[in-house]
Amino acid sequence: MAESSSNQGNTMEVYSRESLIIKPRTTVMDKKELTLLIESAVDFESTKRNGIDVLPYIGTKDLDCYFEMLHGPTYRELVKDFWIRAEVYDRDVAELEERQKVAKNSRLKGNTREEMGLPEFKEVEVRLAVKEIRVTITKEMLAKSARCTNYGMFEINVKKDSHWMEKVYKTLYEGRPTYKTCDMKNEQRVLRKLILERFMPKDGDTNYRSRDHNLFLHFLIHNYMIDFPKYMFNYL
Repeated sequence: MAESSSNQGNTMEVYSRESLIIKPRTTVMDKKELTLLIESAVDFESTKRNGIDVLPYIGTKDLDCYFEMLHGPTYRELVKDFWIRAEVYDRDVAELEERQKVAKNSRLKGNTREEMGLPEFKEVEVRLAVKEIRVTITKEMLAKSARCTNYGMFEINVKKDSHWMEKVYKTLYEGRPTYKTCDMKNEQRVLRKLILERFMPKDGDTNYRSRDHNLFLHFLIHNYMIDFPKYMFNYL
Protein backbone atom coordinates (compact mmCIF):
# COMPACT_ATOMS: atom_id res chain seq x y z
CA MET A 1 0.00 0.00 0.00
CA ALA A 2 1.42 3.40 -0.93
CA GLU A 3 2.36 5.48 2.07
CA SER A 4 0.84 8.88 2.78
CA SER A 5 2.95 11.69 4.19
CA SER A 6 0.28 12.44 6.79
CA ASN A 7 -0.23 10.61 10.10
CA GLN A 8 -2.84 7.91 9.47
CA GLY A 9 -3.55 6.85 13.03
CA ASN A 10 -0.15 6.22 14.66
CA THR A 11 -0.09 2.58 13.56
CA MET A 12 3.67 2.21 14.07
CA GLU A 13 5.31 3.14 17.34
CA VAL A 14 8.71 4.49 16.32
CA TYR A 15 9.80 5.86 19.70
CA SER A 16 9.29 2.71 21.75
CA ARG A 17 11.83 1.69 24.38
CA GLU A 18 12.65 -1.54 22.61
CA SER A 19 16.20 -1.92 21.36
CA LEU A 20 16.83 -1.70 17.65
CA ILE A 21 16.99 -5.17 16.14
CA ILE A 22 18.70 -6.76 13.17
CA LYS A 23 16.22 -9.21 11.67
CA PRO A 24 17.62 -11.99 9.48
CA ARG A 25 16.29 -12.60 6.00
CA THR A 26 13.37 -15.01 5.76
CA THR A 27 13.79 -15.66 2.02
CA VAL A 28 16.77 -16.66 -0.09
CA MET A 29 15.50 -14.62 -3.05
CA ASP A 30 17.54 -11.57 -4.02
CA LYS A 31 15.41 -8.48 -3.48
CA LYS A 32 16.24 -7.38 -7.04
CA GLU A 33 14.11 -10.32 -8.22
CA LEU A 34 11.03 -9.12 -6.36
CA THR A 35 8.18 -7.68 -8.42
CA LEU A 36 6.26 -4.91 -6.67
CA LEU A 37 2.51 -4.77 -7.19
CA ILE A 38 1.75 -1.12 -6.48
CA GLU A 39 -1.87 -0.08 -6.09
CA SER A 40 -2.86 2.60 -8.61
CA ALA A 41 -4.47 5.91 -7.77
CA VAL A 42 -8.09 6.37 -8.86
CA ASP A 43 -9.65 9.31 -10.69
CA PHE A 44 -13.38 8.82 -10.19
CA GLU A 45 -14.24 12.13 -11.84
CA SER A 46 -12.42 11.09 -15.01
CA THR A 47 -14.34 7.83 -15.31
CA LYS A 48 -17.58 9.72 -14.66
CA ARG A 49 -16.80 12.22 -17.44
CA ASN A 50 -16.34 9.24 -19.73
CA GLY A 51 -19.81 8.00 -18.92
CA ILE A 52 -18.94 5.37 -16.30
CA ASP A 53 -19.81 6.33 -12.74
CA VAL A 54 -18.53 3.74 -10.25
CA LEU A 55 -18.90 5.95 -7.16
CA PRO A 56 -22.37 4.52 -6.36
CA TYR A 57 -20.62 1.16 -5.82
CA ILE A 58 -17.64 2.54 -3.87
CA GLY A 59 -18.63 5.90 -2.39
CA THR A 60 -20.58 4.48 0.57
CA LYS A 61 -17.80 2.13 1.73
CA ASP A 62 -15.75 4.53 3.95
CA LEU A 63 -12.79 4.29 1.58
CA ASP A 64 -12.04 7.98 1.02
CA CYS A 65 -8.91 7.90 3.17
CA TYR A 66 -7.65 4.74 1.48
CA PHE A 67 -7.99 6.23 -2.00
CA GLU A 68 -6.22 9.39 -0.83
CA MET A 69 -3.32 7.23 0.42
CA LEU A 70 -2.90 5.77 -3.07
CA HIS A 71 -1.75 9.20 -4.28
CA GLY A 72 1.22 9.10 -1.88
CA PRO A 73 4.73 7.88 -2.78
CA THR A 74 5.80 4.23 -2.70
CA TYR A 75 9.25 3.60 -1.24
CA ARG A 76 10.31 0.68 -3.42
CA GLU A 77 13.59 -0.24 -1.72
CA LEU A 78 11.97 -0.04 1.70
CA VAL A 79 9.16 -2.34 0.57
CA LYS A 80 11.67 -4.87 -0.77
CA ASP A 81 13.66 -4.75 2.48
CA PHE A 82 10.32 -5.36 4.21
CA TRP A 83 9.45 -8.52 2.32
CA ILE A 84 12.80 -10.29 2.39
CA ARG A 85 12.64 -10.17 6.20
CA ALA A 86 8.91 -10.56 6.79
CA GLU A 87 7.30 -13.55 8.47
CA VAL A 88 3.70 -14.52 9.12
CA TYR A 89 2.64 -15.21 12.69
CA ASP A 90 -0.59 -17.21 12.58
CA ARG A 91 -2.42 -19.84 14.63
CA ASP A 92 -0.11 -22.63 13.42
CA VAL A 93 2.99 -20.72 14.53
CA ALA A 94 1.34 -19.90 17.87
CA GLU A 95 0.58 -23.59 18.46
CA LEU A 96 4.18 -24.47 17.55
CA GLU A 97 5.34 -22.05 20.25
CA GLU A 98 3.14 -23.86 22.77
CA ARG A 99 4.45 -27.30 21.76
CA GLN A 100 8.03 -26.06 22.09
CA LYS A 101 7.29 -24.78 25.59
CA VAL A 102 5.78 -28.13 26.59
CA ALA A 103 8.73 -30.00 25.04
CA LYS A 104 11.06 -28.05 27.32
CA ASN A 105 8.82 -28.37 30.38
CA SER A 106 6.20 -31.14 30.36
CA ARG A 107 4.48 -29.63 33.42
CA LEU A 108 3.18 -26.85 31.18
CA LYS A 109 0.97 -29.25 29.21
CA GLY A 110 -2.66 -28.14 29.37
CA ASN A 111 -1.77 -24.63 30.56
CA THR A 112 -2.96 -21.45 28.91
CA ARG A 113 -0.59 -19.31 26.84
CA GLU A 114 -0.49 -16.77 29.64
CA GLU A 115 0.52 -19.50 32.13
CA MET A 116 3.25 -20.54 29.71
CA GLY A 117 4.58 -17.00 29.64
CA LEU A 118 3.37 -16.40 26.07
CA PRO A 119 1.27 -13.45 24.85
CA GLU A 120 -2.36 -14.09 23.92
CA PHE A 121 -2.91 -14.96 20.27
CA LYS A 122 -5.41 -12.44 18.93
CA GLU A 123 -5.03 -12.35 15.14
CA VAL A 124 -2.68 -13.12 12.26
CA GLU A 125 0.29 -10.76 12.08
CA VAL A 126 3.01 -9.95 9.56
CA ARG A 127 6.18 -9.34 11.56
CA LEU A 128 9.37 -7.70 10.37
CA ALA A 129 11.98 -5.08 11.12
CA VAL A 130 12.36 -2.04 8.86
CA LYS A 131 15.67 -0.19 9.27
CA GLU A 132 16.13 -1.98 12.62
CA ILE A 133 12.70 -0.86 13.87
CA ARG A 134 10.30 -3.66 14.85
CA VAL A 135 7.02 -3.47 12.90
CA THR A 136 3.88 -5.60 13.19
CA ILE A 137 1.10 -5.39 10.60
CA THR A 138 -2.41 -6.70 11.25
CA LYS A 139 -5.80 -6.42 9.66
CA GLU A 140 -6.81 -4.10 12.52
CA MET A 141 -3.86 -1.85 11.75
CA LEU A 142 -4.82 -1.60 8.07
CA ALA A 143 -8.38 -0.66 9.01
CA LYS A 144 -7.11 2.00 11.40
CA SER A 145 -4.63 3.36 8.86
CA ALA A 146 -7.21 3.53 6.05
CA ARG A 147 -9.98 4.60 8.45
CA CYS A 148 -12.43 2.21 6.89
CA THR A 149 -14.99 -0.27 8.17
CA ASN A 150 -13.45 -3.36 9.76
CA TYR A 151 -16.18 -5.95 9.11
CA GLY A 152 -18.33 -7.34 6.34
CA MET A 153 -18.27 -10.00 3.62
CA PHE A 154 -15.04 -11.93 3.09
CA GLU A 155 -14.79 -15.06 0.94
CA ILE A 156 -11.62 -16.55 -0.55
CA ASN A 157 -10.70 -19.85 -2.18
CA VAL A 158 -14.23 -20.06 -3.56
CA LYS A 159 -15.00 -23.53 -4.93
CA LYS A 160 -16.61 -24.24 -8.28
CA ASP A 161 -19.63 -25.80 -6.57
CA SER A 162 -20.06 -22.92 -4.09
CA HIS A 163 -23.59 -21.63 -3.63
CA TRP A 164 -22.26 -18.22 -4.66
CA MET A 165 -21.47 -19.28 -8.22
CA GLU A 166 -25.06 -19.24 -9.48
CA LYS A 167 -25.51 -15.71 -8.11
CA VAL A 168 -22.21 -14.58 -9.64
CA TYR A 169 -23.28 -16.00 -13.01
CA LYS A 170 -26.54 -14.05 -12.97
CA THR A 171 -24.74 -10.85 -11.99
CA LEU A 172 -21.92 -11.00 -14.54
CA TYR A 173 -22.96 -13.23 -17.43
CA GLU A 174 -26.71 -13.69 -17.71
CA GLY A 175 -27.84 -12.26 -21.03
CA ARG A 176 -24.25 -11.73 -22.21
CA PRO A 177 -22.92 -13.47 -25.36
CA THR A 178 -19.75 -14.87 -23.69
CA TYR A 179 -17.88 -15.10 -20.39
CA LYS A 180 -15.19 -12.76 -21.74
CA THR A 181 -14.36 -9.51 -19.95
CA CYS A 182 -15.06 -7.53 -23.14
CA ASP A 183 -18.71 -8.66 -23.02
CA MET A 184 -19.29 -7.45 -19.47
CA LYS A 185 -21.10 -4.19 -18.81
CA ASN A 186 -18.90 -1.07 -18.84
CA GLU A 187 -19.33 -0.43 -15.12
CA GLN A 188 -18.44 -4.04 -14.35
CA ARG A 189 -15.24 -3.82 -16.41
CA VAL A 190 -14.14 -0.69 -14.54
CA LEU A 191 -14.94 -2.26 -11.17
CA ARG A 192 -13.00 -5.38 -12.21
CA LYS A 193 -9.98 -3.18 -12.94
CA LEU A 194 -10.47 -1.46 -9.60
CA ILE A 195 -10.36 -4.82 -7.81
CA LEU A 196 -7.30 -6.12 -9.68
CA GLU A 197 -5.28 -2.94 -9.13
CA ARG A 198 -6.36 -1.82 -5.62
CA PHE A 199 -7.78 -4.61 -3.45
CA MET A 200 -6.75 -8.00 -4.86
CA PRO A 201 -3.73 -7.18 -7.04
CA LYS A 202 -2.26 -9.77 -9.37
CA ASP A 203 0.67 -9.96 -11.74
CA GLY A 204 0.48 -11.05 -15.37
CA ASP A 205 -2.68 -11.37 -17.47
CA THR A 206 -5.29 -9.06 -15.98
CA ASN A 207 -7.96 -10.43 -18.31
CA TYR A 208 -8.11 -13.54 -16.15
CA ARG A 209 -10.43 -13.36 -13.16
CA SER A 210 -10.47 -16.00 -10.47
CA ARG A 211 -13.69 -17.05 -8.74
CA ASP A 212 -12.54 -14.94 -5.77
CA HIS A 213 -12.28 -11.86 -8.02
CA ASN A 214 -15.71 -12.54 -9.55
CA LEU A 215 -17.34 -12.93 -6.14
CA PHE A 216 -15.74 -9.70 -4.89
CA LEU A 217 -17.14 -8.00 -8.02
CA HIS A 218 -20.56 -9.48 -7.23
CA PHE A 219 -20.35 -8.02 -3.70
CA LEU A 220 -19.51 -4.56 -5.07
CA ILE A 221 -22.24 -4.54 -7.69
CA HIS A 222 -24.89 -5.47 -5.13
CA ASN A 223 -23.55 -3.04 -2.49
CA TYR A 224 -22.74 -5.68 0.11
CA MET A 225 -20.79 -4.53 3.15
CA ILE A 226 -17.27 -5.81 2.42
CA ASP A 227 -14.41 -6.36 4.85
CA PHE A 228 -11.88 -4.41 2.74
CA PRO A 229 -9.06 -4.50 5.37
CA LYS A 230 -9.31 -8.29 5.52
CA TYR A 231 -9.02 -8.60 1.74
CA MET A 232 -6.07 -6.19 1.68
CA PHE A 233 -4.33 -8.00 4.52
CA ASN A 234 -4.93 -11.39 2.92
CA TYR A 235 -3.39 -10.20 -0.36
CA LEU A 236 -0.31 -8.80 1.36
